[in-house]
Amino acid sequence: MSIIICDGAVDVVEHFDRNWNNGLLDQADIKLTAKEAAELAKKLGMRGGNPENPEDWAYGYHFKMSYDALAVTPEDRRIFLEVIGVSPDGNFAHIDFDAVTGELLLAVEEIEHENGETEWRGWGD
Repeated sequence: MSIIICDGAVDVVEHFDRNWNNGLLDQADIKLTAKEAAELAKKLGMRGGNPENPEDWAYGYHFKMSYDALAVTPEDRRIFLEVIGVSPDGNFAHIDFDAVTGELLLAVEEIEHENGETEWRGWGD
């Protein structure tokens, strides 16, 4: 399911199944709200994109929820709430939280080098 929220109201809802559906999430399991996740991200220095700044690639914060495993522990499946925004250094960044416990799982920013190559680097530790 993909939901687009604009100015606090649901704008678009799309349902789809790509045959890798892991089942539906139980909303009662999710304890961390997008607002709370954004506040936690702010404490780590992330900011939402500013529509008046042409350098920012996005406006505000963006969110993604998924059910997946950590790369280091593939048997440990969790509900992730990802906050996407701008790192303290002005780079594209995302912070992943466990949507059930609120635990910080990952905070990375995309670094672009002069030769055009990019890498993801941790921050906010």
